Amino acid sequence: MLWRLMSCRRTMCRRRRIVLKELVDEQTIQMAIREATEQACSNPNYP
Repeated sequence: MLWRLMSCRRTMCRRRRIVLKELVDEQTIQMAIREATEQACSNPNYP
């Protein structure tokens, strides 16, 4: 019983870590997009 609880908790941790990683990836992508748009807007050669 205890072992089952431990394994369940372990999978929950793993799932939470994956969700956290996806959130971080999403934030990184949004930051990259924001930086790219700022560079494009500040670039005078941009059409």
